[in-house]
Amino acid sequence: MVGYQESILGLEIELTSKSGDCIDLVHGGWAYGRITPDKNSQWAEGDRTEAMTAMCKNVCKILEDAGEEDVSSLQGKPVEIIFSSNQLQSWRILTEVL
Repeated sequence: MVGYQESILGLEIELTSKSGDCIDLVHGGWAYGRITPDKNSQWAEGDRTEAMTAMCKNVCKILEDAGEEDVSSLQGKPVEIIFSSNQLQSWRILTEVL
């Protein structure tokens, strides 16, 4: 679990460079069994399912680009990190150098 009160299911990626570090969260929404929607929620179970599906697809794409099968093998892979006004805009695995 990651994120707010360790109630979000996802993958936390720490991007490290000579200029500093930042963290990106590939998240799938509130974890099952931790948070459930009620009548005041602005989301429903279907929204959570869509978010979890998108998160799984994102993680699979990252692993595919890195040529790896598990997230523990991502450490040390070369990445391109794009910042704008000191905020992370995007990052990607540098597939052309692997």
